[in-house]
Parts: sequence; structure tokens; C-alpha cells
Amino acid sequence: MPRKVGGVLLLLFLCNYVKAEEALLSDEIKNYRKIAYLAYKEGNLDKAYQFFKKAILLEPQNFVLHNDLGIIYERRGLTELAIREYLEAIKINPQYPAPYMNLALLYSSLGEREKAIFYLKERVRLGKNKKDPWYRKALTMLKEYEKFSPPQREEKTSSLEEVKEEQREKIELAKETNRESQSNELDEIERAYQEGLVALKEGNFTVAVEKINYLLSLNPMYKLSEEYLTKAEKERLIQDTKEEEPILLQFP
Repeated sequence: MPRKVGGVLLLLFLCNYVKAEEALLSDEIKNYRKIAYLAYKEGNLDKAYQFFKKAILLEPQNFVLHNDLGIIYERRGLTELAIREYLEAIKINPQYPAPYMNLALLYSSLGEREKAIFYLKERVRLGKNKKDPWYRKALTMLKEYEKFSPPQREEKTSSLEEVKEEQREKIELAKETNRESQSNELDEIERAYQEGLVALKEGNFTVAVEKINYLLSLNPMYKLSEEYLTKAEKERLIQDTKEEEPILLQFP
């Protein structure tokens, strides 16, 4: 069964374009299209398909014929093929209004609201043609969709002061985290420093070198440890080479 829009059969949609579109076609294609259209009116969709297909084979880039074939596919229940032909017509000629309305009506019948609205808006954007009553129909359908639009969920909007307060809290949290991190680092530096000094005083130069190197890895800017590291390394070297007389070591 052909789909109805406000009691008007889809057949009328094709009728309204027949005369206007014939000027765009060659004589042979006009003949094929006339035969196809008469077959369509008689309900002989197979014959209509055959002659529309013949016409397209002669002129594959004719957007009018792709729209015609889309209508036949839709009447035969081949929705995906119908959509493909309507979109092909639009691809070839984006200013051709018929396939936009056909897609809007098709998606509306399928309950695909957003797609229907999209193609209705495109049809309205293309404007009104004196020989085309579907501009007003597209407007009417858009108004109906707007009338029954689902309520939009209200999003909570924060005041400027709330936003500022939130930013202040984030900044304070970052500062506090940074302070804790710095405090922990300083504690670790101090511990390593003291352990290195103790080892140096006790003559455990290997441990002293290890601790002070660790101290520098924590904070290379901790310059005060360098003199202790130098002394510890010298003393460790002296200890390691005491038994290897008569090697003499000189230090600056």
C-alpha cells in the first residue's frame, strides 16, 4: 500500500513533478518515463521498475530518474534501496527538492524523528516552487514535530561565584598537596644528609658515599653535600689503597 501523508497518496507526489521534470530529459528517456509512470498508476510496479531502470541505464547521472526509482523501491517495500536512490539524487543535484521530501516522509513513517526533521528542514531551506505544494507541507510537519517535542532536561547552571569558589578550592588542594610533597622530600633529604655525616664521622666512607649520592639523586641542587661527598670519596680511596704501598696519593 502506498504511504499516506495527511490523506494524500504518494502517487500525487510523483504526479506533481512529471511535467516540470520532463524538460530535463531526452526524448527516449521521456518515453521510458511515460511508460513507467502509466504502469505505476495502474499498480504495475514491476513494469514501472523495468522502464525507470532502462532510463537510468541510458543516463545514470540523471537525478530525476534516481528519485523516480526510489519511489518505486519504496512502494515495493525495499526501504534501503529507496533511501540509496534518494540520496543518489541529492548527491548528483543537492538543489533538487523532491528526494529531501521523500526522505523526510519515509523516515517519518519509520518513526525516525531526527532524520525526518533534518530532511524537512533541508526541504524548507530549498524554498518554495509555484508548481510544488510540498514546501508548505514540510513547514506544517516541522511545526507538528516542534509542538510535540519531548521536554528538554534542564541543566543546572552554576553562578559565577560558585565557579570561582570551586576554582579556589582546587587551587588550595593543589597547594596543600604540593606542600606535603615538599615536606616529605625535605624530610628524606635531611635523613640522607644526617646518615651520610654520621657514616663519614665513623670512618665508614663507603656508606657515606652511598648516602650522599642518594641525597644528590633526591635533590641535585643540594650543594652543601658535595664537599662531604668529595671528602668521603677521598677517604674511601685512601682506605682501599693503604695496603698497596708505596703508591702515594695527592689531593688538591
